[in-house]
Amino acid sequence: MSISAQDTVVLSTIREPDMATPAQKRRLQQNRWEIASIVSILALATFLDFYHVTRNGLGNNYYAIGVKSMMLNWHNFLYVSFDPGGYISIDKPPLGLWLQVISAKIFGFNGFALILPEALSGVVSVWLLYCLVRRAFGPVPALASAGLLAISPVNVVSNRDSIVESPLVMVLLVATWAVLRATENGDWKWLSLGAVLIGLAFNIKMLEAFLIVPSLAAVYFCGLANTSWKKKLAHLYLGAMIMLAVSFSWAGIVNLTPPDQRPYIGSTTTNTITDLIFNYNGFGRYSTKSGKTQQGTSQSALPGPLAVFNPTLPIEDQGYPGPLRLIQPELGGQAGWFVPLALLGLLSSIWQVHPCTWYRQGKWRALTATERQFFLWTSWFAIMAYIFSFAGHMNAYYLAILAPAVAALGGIGFVGMWRDFGVRSWRGSLLIWALLASLAEQFIILRVYPPVNANLALYISVLSLAAIVCMALKWWLARRAASQDTALLKRAQMLRGQSPGRLGFTLLSLGVVTALLCLAPALWTFDSLRSVNAGAFPLAGTGRTGDPLMQPPHADPLLLTYLRQHRTRTFFLLGTLTADSAEGIINDTNAPVMAFGGWSGGDPTLTPGALSEMLVEQQIRYFLLPSANLMPSQVAVLYPRVKTFEQHYNTYMTRWIVQHCMPVPPQQWSASSDKSTSINPLQLFDCASPPALQ
Repeated sequence: MSISAQDTVVLSTIREPDMATPAQKRRLQQNRWEIASIVSILALATFLDFYHVTRNGLGNNYYAIGVKSMMLNWHNFLYVSFDPGGYISIDKPPLGLWLQVISAKIFGFNGFALILPEALSGVVSVWLLYCLVRRAFGPVPALASAGLLAISPVNVVSNRDSIVESPLVMVLLVATWAVLRATENGDWKWLSLGAVLIGLAFNIKMLEAFLIVPSLAAVYFCGLANTSWKKKLAHLYLGAMIMLAVSFSWAGIVNLTPPDQRPYIGSTTTNTITDLIFNYNGFGRYSTKSGKTQQGTSQSALPGPLAVFNPTLPIEDQGYPGPLRLIQPELGGQAGWFVPLALLGLLSSIWQVHPCTWYRQGKWRALTATERQFFLWTSWFAIMAYIFSFAGHMNAYYLAILAPAVAALGGIGFVGMWRDFGVRSWRGSLLIWALLASLAEQFIILRVYPPVNANLALYISVLSLAAIVCMALKWWLARRAASQDTALLKRAQMLRGQSPGRLGFTLLSLGVVTALLCLAPALWTFDSLRSVNAGAFPLAGTGRTGDPLMQPPHADPLLLTYLRQHRTRTFFLLGTLTADSAEGIINDTNAPVMAFGGWSGGDPTLTPGALSEMLVEQQIRYFLLPSANLMPSQVAVLYPRVKTFEQHYNTYMTRWIVQHCMPVPPQQWSASSDKSTSINPLQLFDCASPPALQ
C-alpha cells in the first residue's frame, strides 16, 4: 500500500507525546490543570448541594403538599392546586413545581425527590457560569467565578430546599448563553431561543425572571456588529413577542378557564392570574412602599433611594432598606461576602475594557466579547442590587438570582487586580484595598452572631490583616525600587510572577489571605448544611437553632380518628384558615381539605352565603380554626380553668363560623389536650349542629 503526498503531510503533523513542542506540552499541562480544577469545583458544589439533603425533610412544606396534590390528577397538575380537592392553587406558576412532580413520580414522594431538581440546578449553574466567563475572560477568572458561586451561602441553601429559586437561576444562565451567542453572529434564532428560555423562567417565578431582560437586550443591541440599529430593534421586538407569548401561555389558559372549573388563584384578592403576576409576585412584592416588620405588621417606607432615611426597625432577616442593605449582617451573610471584592474588582475591569472608547466620533462601536460580558454582569449586578436594596417585602433567598453576578464580578475582578498588582499607578494597590474591604465585611457579619463566630472573626481578622500587611509592604518596596530604576517594566513583571524567587513571599501572602477570606463564607455555607436552614424561608448562617431533622408535616392522629368516625358524605374532610394548618392532614390522608384563607389566611375565597350553600349541600362540615377566634362564652365552657383569654377574629369568615357552628371539646379530638388547663392553638368546629353549647 502506497502513501500519498497528502497522507505524508498529515502524518508529519502527528507527534508522539515525547516529541511535542514545549508550547504544546505547556498547553497540555494547562488543559489538564483546568479540567482538574473545574471537576474539583463541581465536586464541591455537588457535595454542598447533596450532602445529607434528606435531613431537610420535604423542604418547603407548602410547595411539597402542593406537589403531592398535583400528583393525584391532571386537573390539579395543570392548575397547580394546593389541595387534593382542587379548591385553591399555590401562589407560584407551574414549571418549577412540575419538575418536582416528575421527580416524585420517578423516585416517590419524599424529600430527596422534591429537592433533586433544585440541587441539580445548582450544580449546573456553577458549570454554566464557568462556561460563560471562560468564553470571554479565560480559564482562571472562570474558575474563580465558579468557585465563588459554589460556596455562596444563599446559593447553597436555595439548592437544598424545594423552593424554585435554583431552576430559575439555571434557566436564566442558559438564556444568557443563548443571547451572547446571538451577539456573536447576529443569528436571530439564538435570540429567539433566549426569549423562549426567559419565558420558561417566567413560568418558574413570574416577574422575577424579567429582571435580567434589560441587561440582555442592551448587550444584544450594543454588542452585535455589522447590523443596522433598525434590524437590531426588529430582532429585539421579535424576541419580546416570543418571550411574552411563552411567558403568558399558562396564564392565558388559566384566565380562559371559568372560575368554577379551576382552583381559586391563591394569594390574590380578585381570583385572577394577572393579580398574582403583577401584585403578589410582582410590583407588590418588590415595592418599597410596604413591608413586614419583626412583629409581622405592615409599615410605611420612603420610596426608592430615600428609603435609607427611613427610621423604622430593620425587617427581620432583611436589614434596613437602603444602599448598604446587601452588606448589612442580615443579608450580608447570604450574598454579601464578596460584594466588596466585586465592586473594587469592577474598577479593575473598567480599566481593562475602556468603556470610554465605546462611543467615538459621534457613533457607538460594537462591543467585543470581553466588553459584552463586562456590561452584562455589571448591569445584572446593578439592577438586582438596586431592587433588593430598596424592596419593601422580600425573602432573603431571593438573592440567589444576584449570586451569579457577584461571583462573576468577584472572580473576574480578583484575577484582574492580581495581574495589575505591582503596577506603579493606583491600580497596583487595588487588590490590597479589595482584600481589606472584604475582611471588614466579614468581620461585621461574624461579629453579629454567636461567640464562636466572634472568636472566628478575631482569628481570621488577625491572620488576614498580617498577610495583607505583608503584601502591602512587598508592593510598597517594589514600587519604591521601581521609582529608582528605569527598568520599571522589568520590575513589575518580576513582581507579577515572572521571577518565582522574587515573588514567592508575595504569592504565599496572597494564598494565605485568599484562603482566610474564603474560610468564613465557606464555613458559613458548610454550617448551612444543617436541616434547620431549610423550610419556607431558608437562611444560611451559623448559630441558628432548631431540630436536627426536619420532619414532614403530620396531623394529630386523634383528630384524624375523630373526623373518620364523624364525617358524613361531605366532599371536604375539613376546612382550615391557612395552608399550614392543612398540610399535615393532606400529607397523612390525601383527602380534600379546604384551606379557604390560602397561604396567609387572608384570601377572600368564601362568603357567608357561599359557605351556607356548601353546608346545605353537605360539601363540608368541620373547620379547624385558630382558638383566638373563640367567643368568651365558648372559652368559659371549653376551658373553665383558664382565667385570661385574648379574643381575635382573623377574618369575617372565621367570625361567621364561630357564631354559627359548635366548638368540639378538645378532649374528644386533640391528643395534646391537657383537660382544659390551657387553650389549644387550634379549635375544631362542627357546622352540622345548632350554634349552642350543650
